[in-house]
Amino acid sequence: MKDTIFTDNLDLIFYDISEELYRTYIYPDGIITIEKPLAVCWKEEYRPFGGSPHRVVDSQGTAHYLPAGWIGMEWQKDDNTPLFRF
Repeated sequence: MKDTIFTDNLDLIFYDISEELYRTYIYPDGIITIEKPLAVCWKEEYRPFGGSPHRVVDSQGTAHYLPAGWIGMEWQKDDNTPLFRF
């Protein structure tokens, strides 16, 4: 991951994903796509369980909360940075 880009008053740390053109979360009953995401946050304690809640801020300044339960994710990047950083 790139450096953090900001934190908020809940002590959440957001990571820079501004090189992504879009990010899609796949749920058993549908999908949610975020265009031009800038930053993402998750809580480490949920990571081992997979599908943890994410908070994403997009280029328009809209905050998105993605609840736990997603079963997959896809994204496309606009530069030559590695596709995977985890």
